Amino acid sequence: MSVNPRIRISPVARLVLLCSCCLAIYFGSLLISKTIGAEQGKKVMKRTFSLFFVIYLILISTFTLFDSYFGRRGAVMAFKWNVETFGCYIRNSLNIIPFATIFGYISKLSSGQINTNIVITNIFGNLIAFGPFALFLPLLFKKINTFKKFFITILCIVVMVELLQFAMLTGSCDIDDVILNVGGACIFYWVFHIKPIHAFINKLAMITY
Repeated sequence: MSVNPRIRISPVARLVLLCSCCLAIYFGSLLISKTIGAEQGKKVMKRTFSLFFVIYLILISTFTLFDSYFGRRGAVMAFKWNVETFGCYIRNSLNIIPFATIFGYISKLSSGQINTNIVITNIFGNLIAFGPFALFLPLLFKKINTFKKFFITILCIVVMVELLQFAMLTGSCDIDDVILNVGGACIFYWVFHIKPIHAFINKLAMITY
């Protein structure tokens, strides 16, 4: 439905549909795992969370590169690449100055030049967008078992996404997006490692987090 130009589903509606499907899959997997023994049950839950991770990767790729709802035209612009469009992208959508975009949003908000919803979507949206990596990476990839390893991994992922946006001339290639995406993912990592929350994740996933 997302790739059909005749169907336009808001991000919130998409997330509600997706979460509903994932909940149904989760409880089905949980029911199966309870009936086949602990070891086999863990394998079922690991495959289930691996499926959720793949779904999340598709979702984040769509939002950042291909979603027309957010003005992403990666699939189109990749085939319309030329010097003129590249120059236009450099002038309007590239920022390599840290915090320039964030302070620009705050300045425009205080002077009434921009809607509050736009600021919330861009700043807080970027903070939480890559947060699920803080769950999936340590849960599914046991070698990512320290904050340092997680930080390096998420930094590489976010930079890769920004470079893909730059190569496809879609969205914005912005150092502030890197700061917000990586910072948000790190906050989620710390929250998920608070003892009660950490224990709850272990119980929920039936896999050692």
